[in-house]
This record gives sequence, structure tokens and C-alpha cells, in this order.
Amino acid sequence: MQRRPQSRHRMIAKMVIVAMVGGVVALSTNSASAATATVGDGLTTTDLNAVGMTPSSLASALVGNGVTVSNVTYSGSNAQAGTIHVVDPAVVSFNDGIILSSGNIADIVGPNKSDGTTGDMAGPDDADLNALIADTQTVNPVTFDRASLEFDFVPTANHVYFTYTFGSDEYLEWVNLFNDVFAFYVNGQNCAIVPGGAPVTIDTINSSVNANLFRDNAFSSPPANPINIESDGLSVEMICSAAVNAGQVNHMKLAIADTSDQILDSVVMIKADSFGTVKPESCNDGVDNNDDTLIDDGDPICQGTTTPPPAGSSGIGSSGNPPAFTGNEGTPIGLDVEALGWSLSSDTLNTTWTVTGINGTTGTCEISPAGPQAVVGGSVAPVSAVCPNEGEYVAHVFGWDVEGKGSDDKDVDFFVHNAPPAVAIDAPSSSEQFAVGAAVGLSATVTDPGANDSLTCEINWGDGATESGALADGACTGSHTYTAAGTQVLSVTATDDAGDSAADAVVVEVIAETTIAPVVTSDPADQTVTAGETATFTASASGQPAPSVQWQVSTDGGATFSDLAGQDSGTLGVVAAAGDDGRRYRAVFTNAVGSVSTSAAALTVNVAPVVTTQPVNRTVSVGQMASFTASASGQPAPSVQWQVSTDGGATFSDLAGQDSGTLGVVAALADNGRQYRAVFTNAVGSVSTTPATLTVTVPSTLTATKTKLTSSGSPSGLGVPVVFIAQVTSLVSGRGTPTGKVVFKVDGVTQPSAGMLNGYAFLIRWPLSLGSHTITATYTGSSKFAASPTVSLVQKVIRG
Repeated sequence: MQRRPQSRHRMIAKMVIVAMVGGVVALSTNSASAATATVGDGLTTTDLNAVGMTPSSLASALVGNGVTVSNVTYSGSNAQAGTIHVVDPAVVSFNDGIILSSGNIADIVGPNKSDGTTGDMAGPDDADLNALIADTQTVNPVTFDRASLEFDFVPTANHVYFTYTFGSDEYLEWVNLFNDVFAFYVNGQNCAIVPGGAPVTIDTINSSVNANLFRDNAFSSPPANPINIESDGLSVEMICSAAVNAGQVNHMKLAIADTSDQILDSVVMIKADSFGTVKPESCNDGVDNNDDTLIDDGDPICQGTTTPPPAGSSGIGSSGNPPAFTGNEGTPIGLDVEALGWSLSSDTLNTTWTVTGINGTTGTCEISPAGPQAVVGGSVAPVSAVCPNEGEYVAHVFGWDVEGKGSDDKDVDFFVHNAPPAVAIDAPSSSEQFAVGAAVGLSATVTDPGANDSLTCEINWGDGATESGALADGACTGSHTYTAAGTQVLSVTATDDAGDSAADAVVVEVIAETTIAPVVTSDPADQTVTAGETATFTASASGQPAPSVQWQVSTDGGATFSDLAGQDSGTLGVVAAAGDDGRRYRAVFTNAVGSVSTSAAALTVNVAPVVTTQPVNRTVSVGQMASFTASASGQPAPSVQWQVSTDGGATFSDLAGQDSGTLGVVAALADNGRQYRAVFTNAVGSVSTTPATLTVTVPSTLTATKTKLTSSGSPSGLGVPVVFIAQVTSLVSGRGTPTGKVVFKVDGVTQPSAGMLNGYAFLIRWPLSLGSHTITATYTGSSKFAASPTVSLVQKVIRG
């Protein structure tokens, strides 16, 4: 089984600045003037490296009524312990507390970025925690990276309590395999227990065991409303209850550690001021814990320890999507002014967004959808931004009114979180066997959503040997030889330049036997080549003794395979022919113990286009439709582009929008003698059909006409509708007024045909973009009047 990963502030007049813990929100007093806001991180940590932070200050932060503390000590990395401030009551119902982690407490900041977040602190084990897991199902019952806070305390009563929440990135994949451990020892007895007395762990609180105490926050398959924290799962708020000696010195030890390996972090958060002699209320378990008939938010204890989050900072997402202005580098972040309570002025027609790094953050974010977005029903269109790196950014939304002028201007500063790398061990596979003394090769895929991040990787072979892996082209590789038999937890940890890590692990068996059945280590990949080229398939397998290989081919989609004579190396080369398309190839590895087949790889053979249907000459009257058809075969199926020649076939030019097997031409006098051909193209090449000639005849009974094209005014303002008028008149007096249709084109793009009224046809266009636009009009004729030559004009559009 594999372990899978997973301010500047621009000052604007007429502002009201509202200071709030965790961020600053600035709201405009006038919706027509510029406004700014800052969306806070939502969850912040301060570790023991900070000035003024000490183990004694952590212990003091816990103390409530009826308890005094002394003789405080701490063991572990300074980055593993500190205070936590939470503005989102969906995470925990208290704003402040202390936090202990088996990794770096800073990595707990949400939203969930990975299911393999790791802080390898290179820390020692803890004897008490080792004893706690000695008889569990954990693969390797030894602890690493311990963090423990100990102190003496004197209570005024014979019972003490405190409130805590446990979270872990071990959820849910590693239940009953890798059981990170923590405990609260009061005079040597652990009070972090579930009903029945078992310790609180991922094994005793999860989706199947004590599910009423579990809150899912998975990264790979997120719940409908994710929690704004890194942990893949959390407990509800639990209550530690312990009997003590009133008026005497008692002892407390709070401890947490990784188990079996140093990867995947777990945390425990303890409510500030909750360590006391008054029985507390858990605020999210649906139970009356302190026997006052009030439950959760209905209890004053819960109401007094949390405040609503600042506008735009709520961590509750939907279907895996975080709220507006919250997110990670490399992934879409929602930008929605309505999340801040903003509305744009009533005459705003569309909006544009930009997002730029500030206060040391460089670069700009990619906006999607790009360009101006229409304001519909007074609602500003939400967009998303993908930012290249973590840091602070300013998102700027600008409104445009009907005159094409600025109508509103609002900014919001927000923080983009670093996203840790993703790691997946490709080889070896879980439960694979290796002989003592045999070289074991490792390869893991390492990726990172941050475009500007640099990465390193480290391999822990599980037997005490660690090394920096070779990282190139997204692959971390290494090799190792085991000297003793046993079960080994082999892990790979990737770390980015922000110090965030993710890890993956497999459990392998090292055996003393000298024979091991073949195991595929590399499957062949699908190949696509052009007829006549060589397709190369590669495969590999491990085993003891080294297995032989035999390549096989299937011509029926994989139902049956037959051996390929002489193809018994790790690489197969096939000179592709058109008839080989769709064949499948696999390698069979065999040794004295057994055999194994790779997955089958498909061969796709590309063939250049070949014309199967040529267009034929057409003769039609003015105003009639001439149709040309053509077809071609090829692999992949070729696309088609029709072309026209006005000089007898010397040169051809593309016809915009004419990319189907049939071309329709409404014949005008100017089309007489033009030639048309189809060009078929695929990845291999292109081929043209023979040209077909269009002959246009004019019935002698038709009256000649002329067309005049004008507009409602040029230049016109940006966003202002423009009316184009085509007037068709008879060149012979007394013949009446022409009827029929006029075909308008804007910059070569045909518009819907316009009917005529009293010799006039109209086209209304809005909006036209800035610049010059070519407008043409063509009268197609009728049963009495001949078509007239195409006329054109240039319409200029400027800012109003």
C-alpha cells in the first residue's frame, strides 16, 4: 500500500477602516468611489521562535479558573509549538489556543493543500508515547519528531478539565497502519481518550469508528463544505477530564509525535483559558457536556470564546472550492466583490480584473475568463485568478459605464498560500519483495503547483539510511542495497523553497531468499507515429533471478496475444505501416519462480490525407446558391479549409468559416470564373483537391442595380451602437424598387442576411471594439433585379 500526497495598502479617500484580528477590512462609504479591503489569512500561528514566545507563555495561555502553573519545560523543535489564532468558527469554536505538531505548526494554515503535508523535524522519540502504541497495529511502533510541553500545577478542586481538537494528514488512508500518537498525561494517566478508554488516534476516531466524533476534510475527495485547515480530518472538540489532588502539586505532560516514520503531520489544538476546575462545554459535538441543558452555540461558554470572521474570510467552501479571495498558488482563486459586501455603481455595464503581487511578492496572476465581463442584474461577474507564487496580492476590479468610461474602482488585498509539492512513488510498489544484497531502485514523481517554486527531495530507506534524491524533470530517483531482512517503510519527502513538504511511502519486504517472482517496474507506453516511422516500446521488471522478456502483439484489441519472434529485450521497435494501427503490444517477464505481463500499449499509425471526392464545376444564375463538395481520408481524420482564386488559379486564399465538407456560394456577378478548392490537413501533411470553376449567368430579363453603403456615423464611440444602411437602386428608371436580401460582413465575418424595405437593408452592431473595422454589403439579386457588386466602408471606433 502506498501513502499518497497529495500589504501593501493603497490609500483611497472616503474610507472607513475597521481593524479586526487576523486582517483589516476597509469598506467604501460611497459605492461610486474607489474602495479597498484586506482579506486576512483566516488562521495564523506563532511558534517559539517569535520574540516573547516561551514555553511558560504557552502554559499560561491555557490556564483558566482554579489552576496555577510552574516549572514549565518543553522538548522539541521551536517550530513545533506555539499559539494559534482562528477567525473561522467552522475550524474550532475558539479564537485562541496553543498548538503542538509532529511537524511545523505553520503548515496547518488552510485551506487543505495536500494529503501528504510533512514537516520532518529530525526529532527524537518519546518513551511514554512509544509505550502507548507498543501493542497497536502500527507498522513500526516507534515515535519520531516528538513535541512535549510539561509543567506542574496546583488546582483548587479535585478535578481539572480542558478542551482540545486533534487533526491529522494521516486521515483516512493510513488508519490502522501509521498511527501518529499524542497524549495528555495528568499525573501519569492519559486523559485524551474516547468513550471506552482507548487513546484518541486516527484509529479510534475516523469515518468508521466513533464517526460522531470525526470531521472529514479530505484533500483528494473533499466534503461538501471543506474546513479551512490543512488536516485531512479533525475530531470534534474533545474534553480532557482528570482527577487530581486539590491544593497539591500535580504534573501535566502534553505530547505528540509521528509514528513509524517522520512523514505526514498531526496536530493538537488546545483552547486558551480552558485548563481549569470548571466543567466546560464542547461547542461542536451536539452534546450537553457541562450539564446546564445548553448545547454547543447555545451555551454562553461557546458564545464567549469566538467572534464572527471578517468579511470575505470565511473558510467554509463548497464542493472542494474555497471561498472568495482564499486559495493556493497554482490553483484558481475565486474573486467575488459580493463576498465583501461591495456593489458597483448602477451604470456599470462590465468589469475587468487585475491581480498583482505586492509587499515583496512579484508577478501577476492569470485571470479567467479574461477581458471585460458583463454586469447582469446588478451582479458583478465573479472570475478566478491563478497566481504563480505564495504571498500578498492586490486584486483590482474596475467598472465601465455605457459611455465606455470608468464607473467604479475597488481593491482587495489578500494572501495566497504556498502549496506543498505532490509526491507519488512510482517504483517500487507497495508489498514488493527484494532480496538482501540486491540493489533497489526508487523513482517518484514530484510536482508543485507554484510556477516559481524550486524543489528538493529526500529518500528515507527505512533502515536508518537517508539520502538526497536526484531530482530532474519531475522525477526523484535513488538506489539502495538492504543488508538485513525485514519490513521497511520506504518514504520520499519533497520540499519547496517555502519550506513546505509532502511525502509518500511504501512498505516493502526485504527477504533472505534468493528467488523472487518477477514484478513489473515499468509498463510500455502508448505510441503514435507516422507510417514508415519506428515506434519504440520499453518495459522492465525486477525479480530474482533476473527475468527474461518476450514481447507479444494483439491484432484484435487485446483479446489474444501472440509471441513476436526474436523480440526478447527490454525495448521493442516496430516499423509502422497503416495496417498496424490499433495493434497492442505487451512484454511478458519470466523467471524460475513465475511470470508476469505488463499492461498492453496501443500503437496509433498516422497517415497523410488522400482526396476521395473532388469538387465539380458549377453553373448558376445570379443570386442562386452553388454547392461544392469534397472529402478525404487520413489518420487522424483531416480538417478541411476551402479556398478561392480570383485570378484563374494562380493564387488561392482561405475562405473564413468554410471548414466543412460542403461549400455554399450565393452567386454574384463578381464571382463569375472564380475557382474553389478544398485543402485537407492532419498531423502528417496536407493535400488539395483539383479546383472547380463557378460560372455565373445573368438572365437577360434582370434589371441591373447598384448598392450604396453608409453608417450612422464614423468615428463612433466605444460601446455605442452603430447602424449600417445599404441602399439598392435600379440602374434603369421605371423598373421599380429592388427587393430581396443584402449580405453584410464585418471584418470578413458574414452576418445574418438582412431583408429589404423600400430598397433599404440595415445592420445594427454593438459593441464594436476599438480600432478600424471593414464593413461590406452585397445585394444578391431577385427574380427581377440582378445582383450588384459588393461595396464597403471603414468604420472607426474610438473611446467616447
